[in-house]
Parts: sequence; structure tokens; C-alpha cells
Amino acid sequence: MVWTTTSQAQRKIGIAVCRFRKGDIAQAIDLNPCDTVVIEEQCPGWYKGYLLDDRAVSGIFPSEYVHVRKIDRSITATEDQVNNHLYSRIRPCEGLSFEDELIVCELTETLREWFKAIKELYINSPQDTMLAYIQKEIVKLLELRTSFTAPYLTSTLRTQLRTEITNKIDWGNKKLGLDVVPRVNGMRVGPKSISPIELHKIHLDTNSFTTGNMTLTAVRDTYNSHHLYLHFKTLSPPLNPPSGDGDLAIYFSIYNYNAGSPEFVSERVMCKQYRNGTQGSQAGQSFTAMFVDLTTADLNLEDAYLIAQVYKVGSLKNARADNGVIAYKRPYGCAVLPLRDVLHSKHPKPYDEEGFTKDFSMSLLPIRNNKDDDFSNITDHLIRKVKERKIDDKEIGAVNVALGMLHGEISSIRHKNPQLFTRSTIITQKLGFADVIAPERCAHYVLLEHETRNDFYVNLFEAEFERGAKRADRNIEAKILVVDDTGKELPCIAGDASDAPTSHYESAVFYHSNHPRWNEVVKIGLTEHQFHSCHLRIEFRHCSNNAPEKKLFAFSYIPLEDRYGTTVQDRMHRLCVYKPTKYESNSGMKGAAPHYLSLAFDSDSPGTKSMSNSQCTISQKESLFVRTTLCSTKLTQDANLVSFFKWKDDIANLDRVLLNVQRVKGDELMRHHTDFLNTLFQMTCDIEACYHQPRIFEALIHILKFSKEKNYQQFLPIIELYIERSFCAPLVHRELLTQIQRVLDGQDNQRELFKNVIAVFDLLFKFIIRSAYLHADKREDAEHGLLCMSMENFWKALQKLVKSTDKDGSKLTIITRVVDVFPELLKLLPPDSLASSFSETIRVIPKRNSDFGVHKLKCLSKLINSPLFDHEDSRHIVLDLCNSQILFCLQNQTDLKLVAENLSDLLAAIYKNRDTMKTEMELVVTWLIKPLATTILEGSESVRLLIGCLITMLSMMDEALFTKVLEHEKDTLVIKKLCSDLITIMSNIILEAQIPSDWIVLLILFNSVLLSTTKLLSQTMIDYFLSGSNFNELVWKNYFMLCVTFINQPCLQLETFSESKRMTLFSWYGDMRVKMGHILFDMWQELDSFGDYLTVFIPSMVGPFLQVALVPQSELRMTIIPVFYGMLMLDFEKVQGEIVDKLDELYIDGSGDLSFKTAFLQRIMESASSDSSGRKEQLTESVNSISLLIDLLYDYRCELNATSSEQGDTLRLSTLNLLDFYQNKIQRSQLYTKYVYKLRDLNSKHGFHTEAAFTLLLKASTLEWTDQHLVRDMSCPAQKEWERKEQYYLDIISYFDKGRCWEHAIPLCKELSAFYENQVYDFVKLQNLLSRQAGLLRKIVPGDAAASRLPSNYYRIAFYGQAFPRFLQNKSFIIKMNAFAGRDAVVSELNRSYPNAKVLPDPIKTPNPDQLTSNQQYYQVVKVEPDAGPSKLFSGALRPVDHRITSFYLWNNVTRFTYDQAFHSPTHDKENEHRTLHKLRYVMTTERPLPNILHWCEIINTEQRTLMPLEVALENMSKKNSSLREMLVGYQSDKQMDQKELSMSLKGTIDAQVNGGIPMYQNAFYSPEYAAAHPEHADLLNDFKQCVRQHVSILNDGLTLFKEIGQNELRPLINALCDEFKKLLSKVKETDSGCEVASLRSVGSGSFLSVSDSSRVSSGYSSSDVESVTPNRKSASISHQSGSFDEEGGAHSSSTLRKTRQDDHLTRSSRSTFYAKLPIVTNQPASPVKESRASSDEEDDILVSPVLPVKKRSLSTSSVQYAAPPASPSFDLVNRPLPATPTAQGQNAITRSSTYHGKTSLKPSTTAVYNVPRSPNQQRTTRQVHRPALPTPPDETDVSTARIKKRQPPPPPQSQISSTINEDERPELPARTVASTPTSEDNPPILPRKTFKPKK
Repeated sequence: MVWTTTSQAQRKIGIAVCRFRKGDIAQAIDLNPCDTVVIEEQCPGWYKGYLLDDRAVSGIFPSEYVHVRKIDRSITATEDQVNNHLYSRIRPCEGLSFEDELIVCELTETLREWFKAIKELYINSPQDTMLAYIQKEIVKLLELRTSFTAPYLTSTLRTQLRTEITNKIDWGNKKLGLDVVPRVNGMRVGPKSISPIELHKIHLDTNSFTTGNMTLTAVRDTYNSHHLYLHFKTLSPPLNPPSGDGDLAIYFSIYNYNAGSPEFVSERVMCKQYRNGTQGSQAGQSFTAMFVDLTTADLNLEDAYLIAQVYKVGSLKNARADNGVIAYKRPYGCAVLPLRDVLHSKHPKPYDEEGFTKDFSMSLLPIRNNKDDDFSNITDHLIRKVKERKIDDKEIGAVNVALGMLHGEISSIRHKNPQLFTRSTIITQKLGFADVIAPERCAHYVLLEHETRNDFYVNLFEAEFERGAKRADRNIEAKILVVDDTGKELPCIAGDASDAPTSHYESAVFYHSNHPRWNEVVKIGLTEHQFHSCHLRIEFRHCSNNAPEKKLFAFSYIPLEDRYGTTVQDRMHRLCVYKPTKYESNSGMKGAAPHYLSLAFDSDSPGTKSMSNSQCTISQKESLFVRTTLCSTKLTQDANLVSFFKWKDDIANLDRVLLNVQRVKGDELMRHHTDFLNTLFQMTCDIEACYHQPRIFEALIHILKFSKEKNYQQFLPIIELYIERSFCAPLVHRELLTQIQRVLDGQDNQRELFKNVIAVFDLLFKFIIRSAYLHADKREDAEHGLLCMSMENFWKALQKLVKSTDKDGSKLTIITRVVDVFPELLKLLPPDSLASSFSETIRVIPKRNSDFGVHKLKCLSKLINSPLFDHEDSRHIVLDLCNSQILFCLQNQTDLKLVAENLSDLLAAIYKNRDTMKTEMELVVTWLIKPLATTILEGSESVRLLIGCLITMLSMMDEALFTKVLEHEKDTLVIKKLCSDLITIMSNIILEAQIPSDWIVLLILFNSVLLSTTKLLSQTMIDYFLSGSNFNELVWKNYFMLCVTFINQPCLQLETFSESKRMTLFSWYGDMRVKMGHILFDMWQELDSFGDYLTVFIPSMVGPFLQVALVPQSELRMTIIPVFYGMLMLDFEKVQGEIVDKLDELYIDGSGDLSFKTAFLQRIMESASSDSSGRKEQLTESVNSISLLIDLLYDYRCELNATSSEQGDTLRLSTLNLLDFYQNKIQRSQLYTKYVYKLRDLNSKHGFHTEAAFTLLLKASTLEWTDQHLVRDMSCPAQKEWERKEQYYLDIISYFDKGRCWEHAIPLCKELSAFYENQVYDFVKLQNLLSRQAGLLRKIVPGDAAASRLPSNYYRIAFYGQAFPRFLQNKSFIIKMNAFAGRDAVVSELNRSYPNAKVLPDPIKTPNPDQLTSNQQYYQVVKVEPDAGPSKLFSGALRPVDHRITSFYLWNNVTRFTYDQAFHSPTHDKENEHRTLHKLRYVMTTERPLPNILHWCEIINTEQRTLMPLEVALENMSKKNSSLREMLVGYQSDKQMDQKELSMSLKGTIDAQVNGGIPMYQNAFYSPEYAAAHPEHADLLNDFKQCVRQHVSILNDGLTLFKEIGQNELRPLINALCDEFKKLLSKVKETDSGCEVASLRSVGSGSFLSVSDSSRVSSGYSSSDVESVTPNRKSASISHQSGSFDEEGGAHSSSTLRKTRQDDHLTRSSRSTFYAKLPIVTNQPASPVKESRASSDEEDDILVSPVLPVKKRSLSTSSVQYAAPPASPSFDLVNRPLPATPTAQGQNAITRSSTYHGKTSLKPSTTAVYNVPRSPNQQRTTRQVHRPALPTPPDETDVSTARIKKRQPPPPPQSQISSTINEDERPELPARTVASTPTSEDNPPILPRKTFKPKK
């Protein structure tokens, strides 16, 4: 297989089309759908490459799983356009331009970033409302992407979509905290194609846009026009006329229900429902309509409704309308829907016919019982019900429609959504104009006459008629006609928007109603000329099914224009009703000349017209009400406007006409602006109106003023379009200039006129320039001279105005208006002349008021952006003017906001043409950079924009320009100040985060400028701040700190960004950190070459340089690290200490990684290899220490940031490692104290108060009781040493109290009491402290048994595998848990901390080497038992010690722990398993005693021992004796206890039916065969026999006690037990003739004698013996419930163990002492015990008396001395005397027999090896202890006497079998070969001590 490599230019982009999993292919990578891959190599069937989002994921993948995208190699664009991104060269689809491709690629990249962002958002805040919103926006973007890539889109629609896409992207990026994308005209811009200040402004604009919410209201308010889309669906339920044969006509319209005057808002549109079920405007077509041009006020009305008026079309009665019968339109019902329901509905898919609409049901209420008069009330009634929400669905039906809102111009919507505008879609106009007419529509009104609108709407409201001689009311139909003066009917009436114009309109017929209320709207469309000669006639006819024709009985009329030429007013008219002649009643009025025009038409204002004539008479009691509405751009209803248009008819009153026309409303004027302006300019040029020029000018100002107002601002481009295309008055410029000069001179003293002239000054000059331009072709030199003279007079008048302006400077605003017309003035005047005139005008403005300066700056802002700055002839004049004004403001600190804006505009203009404007650039920089820097340092509200200006200046500065800037400043001090200011400003820009972090493009651009400026300043620093007396430490330090802060900016840490973002940033300027690092190193070396200046910066610069070295960039590290070698050579101690301190600070803050350690070691050792100063060894040691510190700090940081354990165990362990390092490796007291406090807080936080106390004790032990003053630290204020130690002690006592370790707190109380009593004599504190100490003592021996302490549990935990933290790998620990924490709790905690870890099946055996070196996680958990060892703490007690006192020392301050495993060897003897039962005992030693500063500690040594069957039996029997003895003591002290436990224990022991009891032991070990086979076990056998005898005696006492306290119902059980005991006793005596029954009863008191447990501990037995009798120590499994011994070595079920533990707690709390064993009476003589000392030849003989039931005490003649704790214990946790520690046998060790006792599992006896404790300055010695033979036992009569004597118990029996092996060399069990040791007479057997322990 041959791989073909592709070059960088030929690489392909692939998109994964389906999922691929690599499986067993190691070189492959996983692919998910839509992953983008870069293909680097290929071969048949395979590609090789990497993921575009993550370059680290690289490998091979099948070619069939990816789709290779086309890449256009012909694209040639700037680097900023494509952002050097691979996406920008992908052709997403065909037919797109390069800019559109970039938009699609940006959209794709944005969607990927959003997916990552919402995934993180979901993980952190799944309930965040932003999550759902962003998901919706993603769906919308996907839909927009699909629409945008469609090939058939027009350019206008594509531009709109591009804007919508970019707006959504920017808004979403802001909400998700992603980078802001700067744009110009919707396209992304980069840092190399635009100036810094322009980029800064773009970011500001983008930020202001994206901070809002994209709500429906916001979108709706951005448009001036809104449109309602209607789609009629069905009637629900289907409603038909009662006859079932007629059709339904449904008229939809928008209705404003105002209680005062309800009216229609729109035209009506009809949908017909045919009797065959079809519907639509035409048969077979669906009905859709669009209500257009609704205003924002219409949408916000609470009373806006969509109504549907339903009529039935048929006969008057319930007969068919066919067969020649006339079809009438009769009322049927009405439906309404509030428009607010439509506006507030959420449309999921805008601009889509299927998705953007929403279904609605209009409540439909039909009339009842053919009462047509109710039709007029149905609408009102239904609207009230809808408002009150009292609609009863059972009484009404529904009109089902689909509605949707569209916003914007109807032409744009039509282009965007052609599917909505089909042939069947009916456009329905509004009854009136929109609030603001859009410019493009108005342009049509101006240029295209056929686009003008002349719509006249008539609302036929209601009528009132008399019945007359009729018996019933009439069936009245109204017929509307438009008739001219000749009587001709014009076809111009439309009944609804869907109807074609006809000659008449027939209304609905109200059956038998003389008061019909039609409320129908018709539209009349006439030209403007037809309105003068036409009128509206309404004819009333009576309809009947019997009569074939309708009979005319009355009529009304209304003219469309009055005699003054104004159209009829928009209002409700009450028309007169006339009776026609008889002839007209029969034949109608068609074709006849109107004879009624001389009569009055309006009954409210009849005027001078008569009310009747010869042909018709008026009906006084009848009337008709109609409402008229005019919507026209040519016709007017204002008489003043009509008079204005006809001004020549009344030339004498022209002034009055011009004054009256200024009273016309603005909307009326703007609709007729073309005619109005034409008329004005006609007056201006007319000689007859020459005396009225001021009034004409005022009228012109009046209409132009409206175009500047908010409501008419859309007309401004229309006025400008008029000037360009329609204006044709070449002579008006002279008169306009004259009038302007008159106003400026103030001749008329009209302040309001002056303000209006200023407001429209730009439009006036556009008229002037356009007029002069039109006159240019005809002008002569004289004419040109007149124009120049007029302009000169204008400038003089303007200068006079600004020189004598008022105090507030309001008149100065005219200057800014002059600048607006510069583009037009340049068409007539040369640029230099215009610039000079304007400059002179600006300079004459006085400086006495700050408001004048504001106007100046505003004017300069426009001047910079004017065409004058583009012309070379005028640019220097403008630049000089700007520089002087800006410099003045900067020096005086005034108007800084405007100064910043002006300067930014100036710099942006120069930056665009920096290649051709080098002179201007040099002029601006040299004059303004120094005052600008000073202003920035002083601070202002516009400092951010000023910083952008300074950065822009620096970006244009090269070395030559920088040199000129320095040369411009002659004074050296000024140069130094400038450089110092620049360094300070650049540092502040970085440190104070002047630029938001999400403005990444601007940040990168600013940093590139800072980098280049820093490089320019480097030589200046050498020239002005280094040599001789010029050296300035502060400036150099600021320079170095600038470099350091620059390198450590988050925006430059490329490795933290995604692959695509990293590639883009790197392509712009590379890795700027490396470049700045080289500058930093070069300047440091330069400083070194000029003298001994480096020592000034040591050690202050160690930390900053270390920050740079910790940046994860290899080249940067290799550049900076050698600096530390030079520092170490200068001052080793200081630099080393500072490195340690800063490493601790920086690593904890998140800087640095492990690779820094390798780089540091490599570079320092490379430099040291050539060193000849003899410090190589010192350097090596220091570097190694620092390397170790880096490892520890890295581990600590990882645990601090990523620990998942609720207890934080690994975090505390890593803290302890650092604590040890700072105490022992490198002495850093401050850091040591810091981590003491941290460890204390961690322990206290997680509830380990005892450990917190020990931790704080570390610090307290270093203090003394002196008056020395101590400085403040992290936890304590500045105070004296004794005060701080006192504070520590009180805190420690509190911690010990919380941790229930009161024994450790009492010595502190004593020491503190002595200090109060003897040194400070503060008896008040002493009193309180002694009370507190007494409280601690009461807690040790509480009166309430339930308050007693429970023993702790200890577990061994081992971690294997390389996936664990390095300080845990392949190590084992002992962990202390509370009494209720079982193994399951420990395992659960480990699973939480390490969810991928696996539990090894073997709990103790070391795993195989593969598991140790694998990248997996394995652990072991097993419970172990503490072995406190022998102690003489209570050896001098004169009375028995309470077990609550002694038991504390059994599970505290322990370093030795054991674990037992039972097995059978060689095979399992099922008949008697005691013969083959062995135990393998593991003895583990920890590094520190527990508890300590941590609740767990590492195991430093593990030993292994094997216990033989006889040893196991002896241990089990001893445990059973102790258990029974303690139980009997409990019953003796409280005879009212429940006797169930006593009876079960005695029965289970005496009558052992499961394991056979004592007979099974006798069968196993008492036979001669066993003695012959195991002669070495003779001593053990004797011990076992004595233990059995003791057991029999205990049973005897138990039965005696049971007889005394037993209840009557238990007598049969007691008798049976006595019989069984006799049998047992006889069996025992058969094999042991020396067995006698002895009683534990006291002769005098009848109670059991007690002895302290500490005496037993000091008697020479191992700690296992003591542990076995301690409550809650479950090592042996003795089942009391079953009545048998369980000696299999395994544990009981968990329920049994829990019950046993709870019972033990209750039993233990009810007793007060431990008790001694029964004395054993034997026939053997006593023999001495010899103890050999390995280090000397001395031998001492020790005579050991037999064990008697008396108080035990160590003999003074014993040569074996153990280190007892002092009276006031030392709290040096490192050097304090430790308890006996197991060591390897034979090296300074004492070998003792250890018998281990427990309650839950069988623990084997082992040969325990103990180190003899010694003082810190004394070596330990080793002694071999030889046990003497037991003396002859006394007679039974001497037992009571012997109990009174105090004897030292002999040492325990020495185990005959012992082996010591390493942990990794454990043998495979049970195939272990055990060596035997022969017995000796010098080592006679002796019974181990036992205690009673009652147990349920």
C-alpha cells in the first residue's frame, strides 16, 4: 500500500457522511457524521489526515466514509477576507459569490461553536432558559442557510437574508459569550484591512446592537408597514341558509370597535360559500387575502378586530332563487376575532405559507327567527362577549381561518415570498394612508402618475324611513351610483376588494325593516378631474318576491366636491331623503339629467339651497347616514391648500394665502409636496410676486421643516429626489441666497424663523446649488461674478453671526449645516477657496465659552468627513484647523469626548490613505502624541476611545517616524517622560482590560501594535535610561513588566483555543509571545552588558520571569529559562527561595505543567555544564529539589481542581506531601505555615477534627511562651508569641473536643493552666480553663452509658496501576474510619473518586506486574485490626482502671495493624476441622501513628506470619473465655438484665451441637498421637489445657449465677444445662485429670474482681490480646445464637455482624471495668524467665509468679524496659516516641508470642517482632525473652489469699513457628512449608491473659 502525500496547496477537505469506529485498527481515528477532516495523504480506499476542530486527532480513515468537498483554487482575496481559514475556500454550493460563500462558511462554523457552547451550558445549567432559545435560533439559522443557498434568489432578497443571518449570529455569540465578529456591510473584517480606531468603533456598534432582545415587538417596530395574511378554510360546524339551497357571502374586514365611533380600518373582501360546498373568490379556488399597509397604531389597538359579515344570497323568503327569481342579499350572522390574539401568537417559521400562519376560530353568531334588525346589534353584542370572555360554544359557530403577520414593504415581501401572492390572493387596502409612506413608494408617486391613489370610500351606515300607508315595513334595498352632471352613470364602484368596478352597488335587504343598518363600505375610484363634475346618488327601492321589479320610493345624493374645489370632508353625513316623481318611481332615474343638484343634500347644514322643487320634495322625517373617507395624493380637503394652488386668482391677497397655507397639517402638505414646491418656485420667479419673497421663503421653510421631523423623516429622500429630478428653477438661487443673508443678518428679528432656517440649511443650499448648476450652461462671466459676490456676502454674514453669537451658542449650529452642503458647493467653488473661507469663519468664533468649543468640534467632525479633506489643495488647511483645536482641548482637558471622536475620524481618514498621506500622518503624530498620552494617564470618561486613537497613531509609526517624534521634542526630559508614559499606558491597557475579552480581533490588532511599539522603545531605553546617571530602575522595571504582562495575556494563549481559531489568529501575526520573549531576553542581556545593574532586579524580577517561563510554549521557555541560571549565579539563596515561593503561587493559580520541569532541568544543567565556579553540585541539588516541588505542586493542583471525592482524601494527602517538603527538604517557614492552615481547614471542613488538631499542633509546637512580637499571617493578626500560642492551644483543644479525643486535649489544658497560674497570673482564664478541663474529664467517663465513645475502624487500601495520581500509584495505606463506616462505605467512596477503578478479587495479595504497570486503575480494600502493643501507662494504678479510660489507647496512636486469612493444610479434615485450621497473619506498619494529621497513612512495611492449628485453637478458646467472663460481670452488676443472652451463651457453649465444642478440641489435640507428632507444641498444649480448665470454671460460675437470677419458668432449662455440664466435665476429666472446677467468686463480697486493661497490656502479651476483648473488635467469629463456635476463619453475615456490634455497644456501656482471668492451678514448679540482650552479655533472671486474680504490675527487677510516655506528653509528631514497631526478626528485635483476639473473623497467632522504643538520642537494644515454667498451683483453699497478692504476669508464650517475608514474596497458601522450633524447659507454656466481656 503506497501513500501519496498532498502538498499544502492541494490538500482536500472531507465531511464525514456516517459514523466510523476504528475498532482494532490502532492507526485509525473515530469519525462522527459532519466531522470535517483535512486530507494529507491518500491511498486506494484510505485517507490520512486530522480533524479540523482538533488537530491532535489524526490518523487514517476509509475514503468511503467521507465526502470530499470542492475547493476553488481560483479564489484570490485578501487575507482578512478569507481569514486564512480552510472553510473560506470551500464551495458550499454552486452559483454563490465569494462574499456569500464566506457567509455560508461562517454560518457553518458558528453552528459548530454554538453546539459546543450549549452542550457546556446544558451540563452546567440544564434549567437555563437561554438553552431552549439558542436551540430555536439554531433551527432558524439552519432554515436560513437553506434559503440563502437557493440558486433562484434575487440579489435584494439575498442581501436581506445575509443581514438577517449575520444579525442572528452576532446576537447569539453575545448571549453565549463567544467572540464578537466585526463587520462592514455585513462582511467580516480582519485586523489588517482596517484601522484600529475604526475596528474599535465597529465593536462598539456591534456591542450596542447585540445587547438587546430580539423580540417580536422589536422586530415589528423596526418596520413602518405591517400586513395581515388571511386564508379562509371552513365554517365550523358547516352552516347553510335555513332553506339549504342558498349561498353564503362572507365579507372580511378589519374593524375598530370604539364605543364612541366604531369604524372600518380596511376595505372589505368577500368570500362566497356555494351551496355545493366549494368556496373562494371563484369556484374551485381557495380564498386568500392580504390586508396591507396597516400601521403600528392599528396593531396596538385593543379594540382592533377582524370581523366577518355573513350574508345569505337567495330569495326574500325560504324559496329558491332560481328560475328567474331575483336573488337578494340578506343578513345572516357575524363573526369576530381580536387582532391581539394574532399579534401575540408565536409563529415558528416566518415567511413560509405552511408554517408562519396559525389557525384561529372566529366566533360566529347568526341572527335568530329572521329578525334582520338584529344584524346591526350582533357585532356589538359579540364583541362585548369576546371582551368579557363569555362565549358559549353551544350557541355559536365558528369561521375557521389561518392568519399570519408580515412586516416591511409589500414589494419586498412579494419578492421574498412569491408563494403567498397567487392569482387568488386579494390585496385589500387600508381606509387611509400609513403613518409614514416609504421612500420607494413615494418615488413612484412623484414620477409615475398612474401610481397615484384617488380612492374615495363610502360607508353606507343606516337610514330612517316612515311606514306611511303600508301595513308592514318595507324590504328596503339601497343602490349606490356615481353620476356626472349629464346624468351618466360611471362604472367606478367596487363593493369589496375582489370586485371589479361596476356602475352601481346594491346593498343587503333587511326584511320588513324601515330602519335598516347596513354598515357596508364601497370604494369609488375616479380621476382627479372627474371629481369636479360627479356626485354620489343613493336610490332606495322596495323589494318583493311577488313583484318582478324593485320600486323606487326615495333617493339621496352628495356631491364629491364643493364649490370651492375641496373634496367632501371625512365625517358622518346626514343626507336628506327626497321623494321622486311618480314617473321616476315607476321607470327609474337612469339617463335623466340630474334636476336635484340645486337642492340641499345635507340636512345638518342645508345652506342657501332650497329643500324642494317642482320635480321632487324632501321627506322631513326620513334621513340617510353615510361616512366618507378620502385617500388621495392629488385631491385635498383643505381650502387653504386649494387657495394656494390657485394663487393667481387672488394675487392681491397673496400674503394672506401664504400665511394660511402654513396652517395646513403636515401630512396633507407632504402628500402634495411636489405640487406645493412647484407652486412656490413659480411664485419666486414670477415678477408679480416679487414683493412677497419673504413670505414665499417662509412657506418654503415651512414645508422643508416637516421633512426633518420624526413622523416625516422618510420624506427627506423624496425631497432630495425632487431636487435632483424634478426641480427646474435655474434663477431661484440668487433670491434664496438673499433671503438667507437677510435671516443671518437678523433684519426681521425672527428667532423662530432663524431656527427653522438652520434646521433646513442643507436642503436650502441643495436648492441653491441645483439652481446655480442648471443656470451654469447659460451664465456668463458677469453672472459667475455675481454668484461669487453672493457667496462672499454669505460668508461675511456668517462670520458676523458667529462673532456676535448669543451666550449659549445656539446660532453656531448653522456652521455644521454649512459643512453638509460642501459636496454641492464644490461643484461651483474651488476646494482651497472654500476651505479658506470656512477656516476663517471657524477661527473668528470666540473662545470665551465652552459651548462654543463644542460647536467647533462638531463642525470639525463633519469637516474631516467632508470632501474638502479628500482634496489635496484643501487638506492642509483642514488639518491645520483640526490640529490646533484638538491640541487646545487636550491641553486644557475640555470636551474630551468630542475630541476623541474628532481625532478618531481624523486618524481613520489618514489611515485609509497612509501611503499617500505620509506628511499629514507625520504632522498629526508629532503634534498630538505627547498631549494625548498625558491626557490618557490623567483619565477621563472617553479614555477607551482615546486609547484607540493612540494605538492607531502607534500602528502608523515606523522607526523613521518614531525618530522624528523624538527629534521634535528637544528636551531630553520630555523624551524620557514620553517613553515612560507610553510604557505605562501600554501596561495599563493590558492590566486594566480596557478591551473586553470577546473582542478578539481588536485585541489581536492592539497587541500587534504594542509589540511593534515595544520593539521601537528598546533602543530608546538603551540610549536614554541606561548609561551612567540616566539609569532609571523604575522605567526598566515597568518595561520588563510590560513584556511579562503582554506574554501572559489570555487572548494570546493560542493553545487554549480551538484548532480553527488558533489557525486564524496564528495566520495574522504568528505567535506574538515568542517575539516578545526574544525582546525581553535581549533587553535583559543588554542590561547585563552595561554593568552590575541586574542585582537591582533580584529577586523582584524572578516571579515575572517565571510567569513567562511557565507559558506552555517550548521556544519561549527555552529562551527565558537561561535567565534563571544567571540569577542563581548572582545570589543563589535569594533566587532559589524566590523561585520556590513563586512556583507555589503560580502553579496553584493554574500556570505551568510538567513539561516545564523537563525544560527547566535541561536548560539549567546545560548552562551549568560549562560553569567553572564550583557550584554545579549545589545547582544540581537545587534543580532536583525544584523538580520535586513541581511534581508535588502539579499533583496538588490536579487534586484541587479535579477531586471528585466528597472527603477530599487525595487532596489532603497531596497537601501533606507539600507540608513535608517545606519542612524537611527546603525550609520555607511561610509556605510551611500556609499549608498547615490549608490542611487544618481541609480536615475541619470534612469533619476530621482530631486530624485538624494534630495539624495545628505542628505549628503550635514551634512557638514558645515569650513576649516576642510576631507578624500577621494567613490566620492570625500581628500579636505576641505567647498570645498566638495561646490561640493555637485553645483552637486545638476545641478540635480535640469535637473529635472526641479528650485525652489529647487534657495535657494542653494542663500546660496552659500552668502558664496562666505561674506566668501571666490570669486567674479568670485559669478558672474557665479548669472548668473546661473538668468537662473533658467528664466526657471520658460519662454518667450516661450511651455517650461512651465507639472505637474506630481501620482499613487497608492499596492502589495499583499508572492511572492513579502519582502519589498513589502502587502504594498501600491504612485509613481510619468511624465506627459505623463499613467496607461498603469505603468502596463506595473510592468508586465516587475513581469511577473507572476496579476492585481486585484478592484483598491483600499484590497483583501481577502487568497490572502494576498498566494504564488502568485497581484497588484493594480490607478491614484490619489495630495492634497498640504493650504499654505501661497504667502499670502503677492502685485500683482497677475503667475500661472507658484504657480502651482509648487500644485504637489510638497505633502504627501496627494486622489482618488474618484462614486456610486448611494439608487438606480439610471435615470430621474435625480444628486439626487442619491454619491462619496467615499480615502485620502492617505505617509511617506515622494513627490518628495523625491525616486520617490515613502509607504502609512502610508488611510482614507475614502463619499460625498453627493449636495456636488458632488456643486463641479462640481465650477469646471465648474473655467473652463469657465479661458477660457474667455484666449480669452480676445488673441482675435485672434480660436473661436470654445468658441462657443462649451457656447452652451454646455447654451443649455445642455444631462444632462439637471442647470434645472436638480434645479429640484433635489431647491424643498421644498428636503429642508424638508435634513434640514442639508441648508448651502450647499445656497452655491450651489450662485455658480449657479455665473455661470449665467460667461455665460453672455461669451456671451458679444463672441459678441465682434465673426465673421460675427457666428452671427446666437450668436443670438440663447442669446435667449437660456434668457430662462435659466428665469428658474433660477423662482426657485431663488435672482439671478442677474453681470459682471466680470473691470470698467477701461475692463479686468478680477487676483489673485494668492497661495492666494486661503491660503484662507482656501482644496488643492483639487486648484488642480481642475490646468492645467492637470483631476478629473472631463466635456465634452465640447458634450455640456453637464458628472457627472457620470467615466472617458472619453482615446482619449478624451489625447486630453483634450493636449488642456489644449496649453491653459495653453498662459496665465499668475489665476483669482479670481465673488463676490457673497446675502441678508444675515455677521456673525463671530469662531475657537475653543482643547488645551486651548481661543476663537477668526474672521469676514470674502464676497468674492470680489480683491487680497486675510490672516487676521492678525486669530487665526489659519499655519507653513509657512522659507525664506531659510531647507533641512533636515527627520525633515523638512511637509505640512498638514491627521490624525484621533478628535485628534489634524482641520476639514475643502474639495471640490475637477478635469477634468477627478468626485471626491467627503470630510471632510478633517489636522494636524497643528509645529516646531520640538513644539507640534501641534488642532482648530475647525466655519464659519460665509455671509454679506449682496452690490448693483451692489458697485461692482467695492468692487473689489479694499482686503479681507481675509472665510474658506471653513464644510462638514456635515464625517467618518474615516481604510483601511481594507472599507464598501461595495453603501450600506453605512451616518450619518448627523445638521446645525448651526454659520456655514453659503460660496461659495468655483473658478478660470477661458479656455478649448477646
